[in-house]
Amino acid sequence: MAEDINADELVILTTVDNAYLNYRKEDQQTIVKVTVDQLKQYLNEGHFVEGSMKPKIEAAIEFTEKTGNSTIITSLKNAAKLNDGVGTIVYN
Repeated sequence: MAEDINADELVILTTVDNAYLNYRKEDQQTIVKVTVDQLKQYLNEGHFVEGSMKPKIEAAIEFTEKTGNSTIITSLKNAAKLNDGVGTIVYN
């Protein structure tokens, strides 16, 4: 829908503040800013769980690739702070 209405940005609200590599593992890493190509690599490496973060990552990739606009993945509690650079920001 975001593509259909020519949205300037896609915001995906979830229960966590960011997308992560190695989520809930000792070596968990926060993804802050990431290109579509890097995010695709992480996806192909199996970093995101089906039915959890994976569909959000796929939507972010699709929107950003097709529109050239950024996507933010963050928690609902961060929704009022989107202009402050919160969450995982996906860009081309």
